[in-house]
Amino acid sequence: MGGPLRIFAHQIAGSFGLFMAPTLTATAFLVATVVLLSGRLNKHPADEGLPRDSWINWIPWIALGLTLATTFISWASHRKGFEQQAHARFAADTGRTYDDVVERLQKYGQLLASAQSVAGQDLVGESAWNAFAGPLDIDRQYPGLYGIGYMADVTAERLGSFLYRARRAHHGTFELTPPGDRPDYFIVRFADPPSRNAGLLGFDAGSDPAVRLAANQSCDSGEAALTNRITLPDDPSHRAYLYMEPVYLADQPLDTPSDRQAALKGWVFTRFRQEDLLKDIAADNQSHVRLQVFDGADVTRDGLLYDSSGFFGGWERPVDEPVAVKTFSFGGHVWTLRFSSKAGYDGGDGNPSAAIFAGGLLVSVWCFAMVWAVVMMRRRAGVLARDMTSQLQDREAALASGPNAAVIVDAMAPDYPITYASPRFEKLTGYALDEVLGRNCRFLQADDRDQKGVKELSKALREQREARVLLRNYRKDGTPFWNDLTITPLRNAGGRVVQYAGVLHDVTDREMTERRLSSQVAVIRALAESPTLPEAATRILQGLCESQEWDIGALWAMDHHANALRCIEVWRQPSVDADDFERFSRETLYLREMGLPGQVWSRGEAVWVGDLSMEAGFPETALAAKAGMTGGCGFPLANRNGLQGVLTFYARKLWPLNKNVLLLMVSTGAQISQFMERQEAELRDKEVNRLERGLAEFMGDGMVAMDHEGYCIYVNSAAGRTLGYNPNLLLGQPLHAILHPDDASRGKCEGEQCPIVRSLQSAKSQRLNDGATFWKNDRSELAVAYTTSPILDRGMIRGVVITFNDVSDHQRKIDRFEILLKQKEEEMRRLSQGLREGAPVSPPTDGAPSPAEAERPDRGTANPVPPPVVEPERSPAESAPPQTERFTVLLVEEDRGLRSKWVAGLSRKNYDVLPAANAGEALLLCERHADPIHVLVTDLMLSHMSGKALANRLRPLQPELKILYTSAYSLKALADLNLLEAGMHFLRKPFNADVLAQKLEQVLRRA
Repeated sequence: MGGPLRIFAHQIAGSFGLFMAPTLTATAFLVATVVLLSGRLNKHPADEGLPRDSWINWIPWIALGLTLATTFISWASHRKGFEQQAHARFAADTGRTYDDVVERLQKYGQLLASAQSVAGQDLVGESAWNAFAGPLDIDRQYPGLYGIGYMADVTAERLGSFLYRARRAHHGTFELTPPGDRPDYFIVRFADPPSRNAGLLGFDAGSDPAVRLAANQSCDSGEAALTNRITLPDDPSHRAYLYMEPVYLADQPLDTPSDRQAALKGWVFTRFRQEDLLKDIAADNQSHVRLQVFDGADVTRDGLLYDSSGFFGGWERPVDEPVAVKTFSFGGHVWTLRFSSKAGYDGGDGNPSAAIFAGGLLVSVWCFAMVWAVVMMRRRAGVLARDMTSQLQDREAALASGPNAAVIVDAMAPDYPITYASPRFEKLTGYALDEVLGRNCRFLQADDRDQKGVKELSKALREQREARVLLRNYRKDGTPFWNDLTITPLRNAGGRVVQYAGVLHDVTDREMTERRLSSQVAVIRALAESPTLPEAATRILQGLCESQEWDIGALWAMDHHANALRCIEVWRQPSVDADDFERFSRETLYLREMGLPGQVWSRGEAVWVGDLSMEAGFPETALAAKAGMTGGCGFPLANRNGLQGVLTFYARKLWPLNKNVLLLMVSTGAQISQFMERQEAELRDKEVNRLERGLAEFMGDGMVAMDHEGYCIYVNSAAGRTLGYNPNLLLGQPLHAILHPDDASRGKCEGEQCPIVRSLQSAKSQRLNDGATFWKNDRSELAVAYTTSPILDRGMIRGVVITFNDVSDHQRKIDRFEILLKQKEEEMRRLSQGLREGAPVSPPTDGAPSPAEAERPDRGTANPVPPPVVEPERSPAESAPPQTERFTVLLVEEDRGLRSKWVAGLSRKNYDVLPAANAGEALLLCERHADPIHVLVTDLMLSHMSGKALANRLRPLQPELKILYTSAYSLKALADLNLLEAGMHFLRKPFNADVLAQKLEQVLRRA
C-alpha cells in the first residue's frame, strides 16, 4: 500500500485495538438512540399531525444496523493475517537496527586503534597527528562521531615544559583549563576536526571525576574504557561520552597494572553523543519502531539513556506490542536495547482492516444521519419559524418603546440592509422609514468615512461581536451630530448571527462640552509651560484643532507699527498638504477687512464661513481650496487695549457654530490676550530696568539702594569706585552703618535728622548739597552731596535709592567751570545768531583768549598739549557732494534743535544717521544695531558722561568705529580739562550740516 492511502492507514491503525470495533459499534447505536429519544420527548405544537410510530421512523435504524454488520465482518477477516505479517516485519527491523549499532561502535574502536599507533610514537608532534587526522572524513566515514583526539598524561613537574612546547606549536594560544594545581593532568593535546573541537585544546580532562575513573581503568587494564555521560567545556548544553584507549611508551613491559602505569603516555579518545550515534540509525530503520537504550542489563527508569520518541529525561514504561530486548557490552559498559512498535505500525504493507472498519463506520453513521435529518426536517423548520417570529416581535416592541433610536439590519443579506427603524430613528435623523429600509446605515456618515469609529465598527461586524463606537453622523438636512452607537448580534437557535440590533444615542452636547473642556485645559497648560507666545502657539493650535476636528489653525498678532495682522504660527493635521497655504500666511500682512483674519479684525467678533468658495475676495481662498478646505472660522483676541490678535481655523468639513465653540473661543481669546498683555508688560519692565541700570552704570554719580530694613540691595560701579568697595561685597550689608558709622572719633549721624532715615520714614525725597560726609573703605572721609528717593510699592515704602557726588575732588574745578560756562553762553549766542542768518559762523581764534580767559590768573601756565586734528571749514559753496557709498553715523547731541538739523542735512548726503539725545540712549542704539557703525559724532562735554568715556564704551561693540568730537569750548579750555589728545578728530562749534558732512568725509577718507 503506498501514497496517500498508506499514510491514511498508518494514522487510523493505531486507534483501533482488538476490542475497539465492538465498542465503537455499541457507541454508534447508543448515540442514535439518544438522538431519537430526544426528538420524541421534545414535543411542540408544530409536531401535531406527524406520524410518530410509523415504519418510516425505523428506516434509519435498519440502515445503521446493516452497514455496521458489514463493516465488522470485513474488519475481523483482515485483522488476523495483518498481525502475523506485522510481527515478522518487526523482527527484521529490530535485528537490522541492532546490527547497525554494534557495527558503528566497532568502527569507532578500529579508529581508536589506528590513533593509538600514531600516538605511541616516541615523539608525537603536530605534523604527525595532522598527517593521521587530516585526511579523515569523520562525518562520512564515522557517522555519529563528534571528534577524535589525544590527551597526554602530564605530571605536575612536567607541566611547565609541556605547556611551553604546546604554546609554541599553537602560536601562543594554548591555555590550561581549568587552571589550578593538581598532582597530575590529563591534558587534551590534539582534537579533530578543529571546527567543532577547538574548545577542548588545553582542557584537563582529569578534572572531571568520571573521566579520571575511566582513564585509570583503561590504564590498569590496558583496554579501552567508556566514561559515563559527561559535560565538556566547549559544549555545556549537551552531555557526551569519551571512548578512551591507553597509549604506552614503546619497549616497556606491560604485564602488570604497575608496569602499565609506569609506561603510560596518554590516551587517544573518540567523542560522541548517544543521540548522534543513534538518530540516523533510528531514522533509517525505525520509522514506526521505538528504540530505548538503558545503562545496564535492567530496564529501569533511572537507567534510561536514549529514547527515539524524543522523551529524554522522562519515563514511560513501554506497553506496546510487540517488544524485543537485546544486550551488548561496549568499553566496560553494558547497554540494553529495547524495541517496541509505535502506534499504527503496519509491518510495511499497511493496515487495510483498520481502513475498512473506519470507512464502514463513517458510512453507517452518515446514512443514519441523512435519513434521520429528512424525517426531522419538516418538524424542526416549523418550530424554528415560529420561534424566530416571536423573538423578532418581542425585540421590535422593546426597541420601539426605548428612549433612544433603534434599527435592525439583516446580517444574512449583502451589505447589511436596514429591515426595521424605530420612530425615534426617524425623529433623530430626519429620514422617513421608507427612505432607509433596504439601505446600509453608512448613508448617515455622508462622505465623512475616515473615522476611527467606522473602522472599529467594521472590525466588530467581521468578528460578529457586540461593539460600542462614537460616530460623526449627519441628518437629512446636513446637520452633524455625535452618535453613541451600540450594536448587538442576534443569533438563531443554531448560534448563527442573522441580524444586528443598533441603538443610537445623540450625545452631541456631551461630546462638544468634553471637547471644549479638554481644549481649555490644553490652552492653559501651553500658556503656563511656555515663556513666550510663539513657543506656546504650536501647542495651542494643535490642541484646538485636534479637539474640534479642524485641519489648519493659524495665530495672528497685531503689528501696531505696520497696522496689520502678522502670522505668528501655523499648525496643520499631518494628513493635510498645505505648504503653499502656510507659506502665503506666513509671508502676508493682512490689513483690515482683508481675508478671514481681516474680517475678524473689522467686525471685532467671531466670523463663521461655511463655504469658502462663496468668499472669492479672500486672498487665501484658492490656496485653502487647493488644500481641500471647504470652511473656515475666526475669533478675535482683544483686551482693554484693543485687538491684540486673531485665531483662524480651516476644515474640510466645518461644523455649524454652536454655544460650546463660542464659549471655547471666548475663554481662549481672553487667556491668550491676558498672556500677551502680561508679556508686553514684562518686556516693557525689562526694557525700563535695563535702561535704568544702563544709565545707572554709565553715569558719573554714585548710586546705592537699600531695603526698608536698611540692608544694601544695589550698588553701581561708580559708587563702588568712589567708596573703595567691591560692589558685590556691599550687597546684604547694613548700608546706613557703613556710610554713617556710629563712632565718636568720626562724628555721629543725627539719627532721625539724617536724610536717609527721613526718606524711610516720610516717603519723601531728601537732598543735602553741602556738609555731608560718607566714610570710605580706607576709613577716610568723603565730602559728598546726595539725594535720597524712597522706593514705593502700592503706597508702602520698600526702600531708599541714594545718589551722590564726590564734591571734594571736584571743588577745585567748580570755579573753572563757572568761567567756562560764561564763555559757552557767549559762544552759544553767536551760534544762534549765525544759524538764524543761514551762514557758517567761524569760531574765534584759539590762540586769542576770550575775555573770560584773559582775566584768569593762571592763563598761560597750563602744560602744552599737542593740537588735535582740526580741519579748516569750507563755505557753503565748497560743501561736500553727496556720498556714493552709504555710511552709518551715530550722532550724539543733547540740543534737540541742532540734532534735528544735522540729521536732516546728513540724510541728504546719503548718510544713515542714528540720532541719540544722551550717552545712555547711544549705548542702547549701538547694542540693538546689528550692522556696522562707521563714525561716532559726539560732544566732549555730555551730561553724566564725557564723550571720550562714551567712545571707550562703544569700541568693544564696534571695533572699527571712528570718532569725531565736537564742542563749543575753546581748545585752551579743553586742554585745561585734559580732554584733548594728539591725532583726535575735532570740530569746533558752531557749524552747520554741510560743514559736518565735509568733516565726516575727511574722517572716513583718512581712515
